[in-house]
Amino acid sequence: MISSLDTLLTKEDKDLFQYQLNCVKLELIICGGGYIETVPEKYYWREKEGSYEFYQCQTNLEACTGNDTCQTGYTGTMCEECDFVNEYYLSQDYKCEKCPEWKKK
Repeated sequence: MISSLDTLLTKEDKDLFQYQLNCVKLELIICGGGYIETVPEKYYWREKEGSYEFYQCQTNLEACTGNDTCQTGYTGTMCEECDFVNEYYLSQDYKCEKCPEWKKK
């Protein structure tokens, strides 16, 4: 785990947490305005929306595009799975690529 809520907010921030956002800028998160809403930056992933636990992607950093999304063709935990539903497969160089027409038949 890269961070938790305790490392994101100072004591003063925690006191104001219910009412407003005072975000401590970390490289791995993007802080929105108003109410606290954090999302992972590029190369980071979290298990579920609203979680304050961020993990650095391991297998393919580029697959984790940040903002709770995976690169097109990737899905799952840390964006490490190919999106078979949308016809992506694991290529010989271990990247998820769109199935060519001949593989779809």
